[in-house]
Amino acid sequence: MFYVINKEKIIAYVVTVFTIVVLYFVASTYEYKDVVPTSNIVVNNISENSIKQ
Repeated sequence: MFYVINKEKIIAYVVTVFTIVVLYFVASTYEYKDVVPTSNIVVNNISENSIKQ
């Protein structure tokens, strides 16, 4: 029983680390200046849409 729980925790840990590494790799391929404005535009659109509703 404990082995199953530990195995699930290990899998979750590996998936989390893998996701972080992939995100870091993707972010490093793009320049920081290119990423920030697009994220700001998305946030502004979401906030404006929620206010209009």
